[in-house]
Amino acid sequence: MPCLDECWREGFMAGELFIKQCPYSGNSLEARHWRNGWLEGAAKCVGLDYHSTPVILDPSPFAGQSLGATAAG
Repeated sequence: MPCLDECWREGFMAGELFIKQCPYSGNSLEARHWRNGWLEGAAKCVGLDYHSTPVILDPSPFAGQSLGATAAG
């Protein structure tokens, strides 16, 4: 498994060239990092604000959240 920072950098470079084919499968952690890098690279290419270094992604974005929890209003 490649380093996640490397996946992000690969995606960033692909985004700068608008290459859309992710080399990682499905919704794997590697694919998520690649797509995040792709979005940043594409933003750079079109002149929008972007991050030039990887943004840390939570491997389990819904951890610690109760399915039954609701916001009090």
